[in-house]
Amino acid sequence: MKAYITGITDDDDAGNEIVFANTAREARKMVWGSDFTAFAERYIDVYARRYPNYDGMEKLSKKELALQQWHDGWWFHQSGYLSDDEWTDEQFIQWYEETFEPLIDGKKYQIRLKNGGRIFNRCFYDATNKQFKRGKGIISLIPLADVESYKFDTDPFDS
Repeated sequence: MKAYITGITDDDDAGNEIVFANTAREARKMVWGSDFTAFAERYIDVYARRYPNYDGMEKLSKKELALQQWHDGWWFHQSGYLSDDEWTDEQFIQWYEETFEPLIDGKKYQIRLKNGGRIFNRCFYDATNKQFKRGKGIISLIPLADVESYKFDTDPFDS
């Protein structure tokens, strides 16, 4: 799929967003109403231009796309990160997770383990001990250090 960089004409401070679409019109529709387009007075003020360096990256997670943008010199509005010659990828990912994906005590997550990538659903985060509790009872405890990635578990048939 084609990558587009979107923004607001005459307002560089509003920022940019990468979206994946078949046409520029479709890309503009995708970002209209998002956080950064709140600064646009009219739909016509939102632009979408081809950004071929990112073509085919639509399957990357938001975190993986942010890592690529960081390597390419993109600037994030949030403070606290360093340039890619001062940080490792792991340090950037840790900063990204703490800034954009904070873990919530008692919330249910799907987790992927390091070293093998096994995926577990219905894991509840324990902020006190910095670990996940797998299952409804304490079936197993998984330290946060053993987790490669996590996302909210949205299984509608499980509470």
